[in-house]
Amino acid sequence: MHILRKTAQRDAHLALCAALVFAASIVCGAARAQGMVPNTVEAQCASCHGPAGDSPSGKVPRLNGQNYAYLVQRLKGFRDITRQSPHAAYVMWDVASTIADKRIDALAAYYAAQPPTPPAPKAPLAQKGRDLFLHGAEGVPACQQCHGAEGAGAGATPRIAGQHAPYLNQALIDFSTQARVSATMNHPALRLSQSEIDELVAYLAND
Repeated sequence: MHILRKTAQRDAHLALCAALVFAASIVCGAARAQGMVPNTVEAQCASCHGPAGDSPSGKVPRLNGQNYAYLVQRLKGFRDITRQSPHAAYVMWDVASTIADKRIDALAAYYAAQPPTPPAPKAPLAQKGRDLFLHGAEGVPACQQCHGAEGAGAGATPRIAGQHAPYLNQALIDFSTQARVSATMNHPALRLSQSEIDELVAYLAND
């Protein structure tokens, strides 16, 4: 009986430890999801991108719900000003060049954990934009091939659904002129007319 009692006590202790470890993992995971972003950096980002990344300005991209890997890649990418549009280089180079990789990881985790803004398609251009997004056009591959059928992206491919219209418009123009360098985007964007850009924006954006 003594051995059985000790065995039961041991099993109960192990079960309690397992439960505590599991609970701790949930708490730590939640903390990581919130990003544990230093207040000064969070305030610096929030001054342009909004408190939770939902930028109040149409020319400043929304970060809320953006993909973690893309945010990390993009923030580190600002360190090379030769691959950025002049406006992005002017605004972001000084910020990105002074943030350590661990802070970048924390910022990316914080913004990726925020609820994304859904798209708000605007007729009548939105239907044409949907067709272009899903099926492409002559010389232009379907956007969904990389960004997914809902425009949510994955990994290092950005979420573009729900983004600001002015930002999306300017980004596509920058890609088309190679003011912003991207091996993936420069060629297809070059083949887009302004009317096709307008259609894509009308389908994807929320403004």
